[in-house]
Amino acid sequence: MARSRKRRSQPQVFNQEQRSPTAKPQAPAQEPAKKRPAAAKQPLADTVASLLADRDFWIAALIFSGVLAGSLWGASCVRIFCFSSVDSFWLIQAGLDVVSQMRLPGGDYYSFTNYGRPWLLYQWLFEVVVGLIGRAGGLQALQAFVEVFSALIFTVLGFQGLIRRGANIWVAGWVTAAAGAAALTFLSLRPHLVSMLMVYLVQRMVDSHWRQPGWRVLWLGALFVVWANCHLLFSIGLAIVFIYWIASGLVWLTSRTDAGEPERALNWQRFRLLAVAFVLSVGTSLANPYGWDTITYGLVTAGQEYWTAHIGEVMAPAFSNPFGALILGYILVTVVALMLATRRPTLGEGLVFVGLLATGLTSYKLLPYFVTFSMHGTGLRLQSALAELAGSRIPTRVKVVSDYLARWAATPAYAVTVLFLVLAFGLGRPVLLPPWVPVAAADYLESHPLEGHLFCSAKFGSYLIWRFHGRLPVFIDTRFDMYGPAFSEAYFKANREGVGWQELFDRYAIRYAVVETSSGMARVLNTQPGWKRLYLDANAVIFGKLD
Repeated sequence: MARSRKRRSQPQVFNQEQRSPTAKPQAPAQEPAKKRPAAAKQPLADTVASLLADRDFWIAALIFSGVLAGSLWGASCVRIFCFSSVDSFWLIQAGLDVVSQMRLPGGDYYSFTNYGRPWLLYQWLFEVVVGLIGRAGGLQALQAFVEVFSALIFTVLGFQGLIRRGANIWVAGWVTAAAGAAALTFLSLRPHLVSMLMVYLVQRMVDSHWRQPGWRVLWLGALFVVWANCHLLFSIGLAIVFIYWIASGLVWLTSRTDAGEPERALNWQRFRLLAVAFVLSVGTSLANPYGWDTITYGLVTAGQEYWTAHIGEVMAPAFSNPFGALILGYILVTVVALMLATRRPTLGEGLVFVGLLATGLTSYKLLPYFVTFSMHGTGLRLQSALAELAGSRIPTRVKVVSDYLARWAATPAYAVTVLFLVLAFGLGRPVLLPPWVPVAAADYLESHPLEGHLFCSAKFGSYLIWRFHGRLPVFIDTRFDMYGPAFSEAYFKANREGVGWQELFDRYAIRYAVVETSSGMARVLNTQPGWKRLYLDANAVIFGKLD
């Protein structure tokens, strides 16, 4: 009994051949996993040596240095037009006055013909920035500012934006260069620079939202706060967002019957967020010193037919000159890219494309906005068309070199390098004023102070406002919207044709006149016995009235 009790108390042990019928099979014992040896890192010296021995690397480096040199060449072209606008000089002085007085003007104080009349400084923020830059570095710094801003739009944002969306460096470089050349005459010290940048940014934001709807489109509100205080043409941006919103609504309505549930949900999200973005953009654009008047003032001014018949930049463009040919060439490129590529524009992009092109062909000043809006889409469509044509026939070396260039050009270091080089170039080159600026005539006026009212041409008035810091009241300048159509028409008839000048001179007690040497006013005063020529050069002539 004790023996059996003792036998039962001993544990039973089974070997591999004798297992308990109820025991679970045990997994065979595994050897501990061996650690794989870490991949040996290539020493830095070896990496550098392999790059130095890589012929493709050196070809890419040579081409990349050419790209940087091309940015300087572009800056030298922009330098020619920095102060070509007849508005630039009074804009500088207005900014200087706002900065020094710390308030916006309540009325005009630059002219004696319009003194005290309400003046909406609707681009006050741009003028303040220009005034601060001008006070710090003069015309030299302002010249560099225009060159850097232009490089930011085309050489940095436009170029990098295409590369990051898959365009090769050759297409990206060619399209942005063509766009910059088309907009060249508009790259001057004016708030139009801001609007060109903003149109590009708005296009990128709404296009990105169309492809992948998301709340980031609401950043448009912040964009319009800045834009509405820099330039009256922020209304173009509002029109772009509105058109995209309407187009997204049409797409959503049509998808309700012939699309699946995921696509309908995506279209609804796109439409809903664009509606919020549009309302937000309108609301934030009213955050300016003049509120709703900023929008109504622009609409009323644009609706006056007199400007489209007499102001050159508002009239239909002429493509017979070299700069007009550059714009026409770019338009043809955009149309050809649209026809060849399989990448078709979205409904919103297509509607805005046609609308901006149509308005640009009727009003010259709107063409640069078509250029910056269409630049990104044109580059992607050209890339698509060329990829189909080339197929796999691109040589390996070209692909390798292109990959090097694309990687370098997409980095922040590229943007910083380009902007620094352009800034140094702008600050290092002397200021280049256009031939129309009456520098020598203003020197004469400064050394021979005149008593009495001075008649001047409009663009001379703009320069004299800046040259004499607003202390020499002018007859007129290029703020034609403030002077109004009636006064502007009387001025144009007198200055261009010499018609009605006596009535104007008597009404405003004019004793001196500084006008273009080739103007109708100069021809008339040359023949008047009561007037004496005091100064003459190839550009300007000054007359004084004999007592």
